[in-house]
Amino acid sequence: MLPPERTGKSELPLTRNFPGVPQSSLTRRPPHTNSLRTAARRHHRFWKIIRRLLAGVFLLSCLTVGTILGSFYWKSDLARLVLNSLIRHPITFLRERDPLAEFTVARQLPPEKQHVVHVLLLGCDKDYDPRKPVPIKNSRGRSDAILLCRVDFDRQTIHALSIPRDTAVTFPTDNRLHKINAAHALGGPLLTIDVIQHAFGIPIDYYATIDFDGFQKVVDAIGGIELHVPKAMKYDDNWGNLHIDLKPGFQRLNGYQAMGYVRMRHDDNDLARAERQQQFLEALRNRVKDPRNFLKLPDVLDAIMASIQTNMTQGQMLALGNFARQVPRENIHLATLPVDPGRSFVYVNVPASTRLIQQMFFPDGLTPVQINAPARTRVATRQSHSTRRNRRARMAPARKEPEEAADAAAEAPEAPTPPVVPESSAPSELPPAPPAGSEEPSGTGNAFLQAGGQA
Repeated sequence: MLPPERTGKSELPLTRNFPGVPQSSLTRRPPHTNSLRTAARRHHRFWKIIRRLLAGVFLLSCLTVGTILGSFYWKSDLARLVLNSLIRHPITFLRERDPLAEFTVARQLPPEKQHVVHVLLLGCDKDYDPRKPVPIKNSRGRSDAILLCRVDFDRQTIHALSIPRDTAVTFPTDNRLHKINAAHALGGPLLTIDVIQHAFGIPIDYYATIDFDGFQKVVDAIGGIELHVPKAMKYDDNWGNLHIDLKPGFQRLNGYQAMGYVRMRHDDNDLARAERQQQFLEALRNRVKDPRNFLKLPDVLDAIMASIQTNMTQGQMLALGNFARQVPRENIHLATLPVDPGRSFVYVNVPASTRLIQQMFFPDGLTPVQINAPARTRVATRQSHSTRRNRRARMAPARKEPEEAADAAAEAPEAPTPPVVPESSAPSELPPAPPAGSEEPSGTGNAFLQAGGQA
């Protein structure tokens, strides 16, 4: 018999009959393609969202940075100087990753001052009318805080010497005795530099003065200073427009309170005040270095530039500030000039001051230190003269009446001169004495004496 004819169609048109292969495996369908497409679509959507988020974060960061840089640029001249340097020298910024990389000692200071410089910092007050808080015109003010710094770039150190304001010195201009704080009132920072160089033999390269109004603005711009007040401080001074009322304890002081903290000296002495000033400088340094105060820097820089007087350029100030923020705390040394207290002046302790200045400003020992401080006897003589002058001023009203009587007597008309009796008509004997209680005849005795009579 012949095999039945094949119909040409198979029950499994896409499969073939293979010997030894189960038909169930040949009849299995391929996986459905919709699930693969859905997974690919989900994966694509996920990364699309991620890319959009990253782009949004990038744009937001650029907007924030641009806003901050724009605020810096328009608020502060120093910040504008820094941003312009970044635009001009982007490679330096990218290589060193520091926005102040362009403001270094090597780039901003002359070659002869790239090893050691001496900087004089002065905090000056103002004289106010005691009847109302109005500054007196054409008044420079006295230097209430005097800080002389030695900045050593090679050794990465800063030495700062605080000079008490009542230190007795002689001015090279007139060789007269003064308190050192009077130099700024009489001749500004230049006379102060001459006085310090004459008295202590320390050359000064740069100076910077700031008044206490600017001091308050700087402290307020940084958000206050956290300090420990050791005891209650209360004092009122209408002449200097200074009113202090601080409670003891750790607290945050605003600009006006911080000014009272560093200026108070009427319940202790200049040495205690110098120590408080050093504590304030350390607290201010820590406050500026705090990253949380980064956005406040434009206001701080603007307050500094508005109230400072200096012979440095803006680039040199930024270079010194950039160096100071990188110096370790253990390499910063603060000290006070050794003095002996007195009634009105304080006297320079010459042996101790010589050793300290030699150690801080001339550590190589090659330059001898010679202090031209007035002798204590001269200061005592000056004080005794001042005391006698004040005593005479107090006694002046009591002497006024006798002096006026003498002036009136000098201005009174002279009495008429009695007639002179000729010698021929003069009596040979004295006239009899008048009785007790009776008046002497007018002109008798005078006429006789003027005529050359004999007793």
